[in-house]
Amino acid sequence: MNDELIALVERASAQTAPWLGQKRQLALRLFDRLAAGAPALLADWQTDPDLGVEQGTSRGVGDLVEQPLLNVAPQFSELLQENLMEKALAWQGNQENAAHLALLNGGRFLYVPDGTERPAPVVLAGEHSHPNVHDLILVGAGATVTIIDDQPMATTKPSFHATELLLGNEPTLTSTSSVTSGPG
Repeated sequence: MNDELIALVERASAQTAPWLGQKRQLALRLFDRLAAGAPALLADWQTDPDLGVEQGTSRGVGDLVEQPLLNVAPQFSELLQENLMEKALAWQGNQENAAHLALLNGGRFLYVPDGTERPAPVVLAGEHSHPNVHDLILVGAGATVTIIDDQPMATTKPSFHATELLLGNEPTLTSTSSVTSGPG
C-alpha cells in the first residue's frame, strides 16, 4: 500500500474508536506481508479509494441492539473489538481482508443477548452506497431469532460486503439473505 493511502486511512480512522483506528492502520501496514487477494478489487481500492462513511440509525427493541458498525456505543466497544474480523473472517487472512478492514465504510452491529426470544424477524435493511461494508452479528447462548439480510449494494465500484455471524451455545437461528448488485 502506498503512503498516500495510509495517510487517508489514518485521517478516516480519527473518526472511529481509537482501537479501531489502530487496527485499520495495522491492517494497511501489514498488507504487503499477507497472501494476495483479488487483484482487480485491490487495484481499484488502491488507486481510487472510497473512505466515505455510511450513516445509519440505531435501534433497540427489547434486549436486541442494532447500531451502525462504525458508531457503536461505548458499552459495546469491547464486544466489537474482540470479534470484528478476528474469528469468523480474519483480517490477517489475506490482502483483500486487510484492505477491507482498513477501508471500511460502514455496516451494522447486531447484538442479541443470551436467552432473547424474538418472535418477529429482525430485518437488516438499507442500501449500501460505499464499497466496503461489514456486518457483525452476535447471537447469545439460548437465543431464538430470525434475521433477514436485505441490503443491496448500490455502487459501481468493486465491492466487498462481509457478514460475520457468531453464535453462543444452543441458539435457534434462521437466516435469509438476498444479494443484489448495483448498476454496472
